[in-house]
Amino acid sequence: MADTGDSMGTVQTRTLTYSYGCNSSYSQCAYKETFSLGLNIGLYDWKYYISKKGKWVLQQESDIDLFTLGQSVPMFSCTNTYQ
Repeated sequence: MADTGDSMGTVQTRTLTYSYGCNSSYSQCAYKETFSLGLNIGLYDWKYYISKKGKWVLQQESDIDLFTLGQSVPMFSCTNTYQ
């Protein structure tokens, strides 16, 4: 559970982390991105970090919290995608 600190309140969340620019043993990486995915919401937060002297320093962040109720119609280019 994560407190989003805004109109979404507390959301069941899975945070995915992607590190890159790593050495051959993947023990030291230069860059990292995190993606917060909320249950029934989807992506609501993204952060980009760089490594400075062994510590992650936040460089950029994007809060995606402008939600409106709506409906989407699934459309698959392959007819057997949903089978």
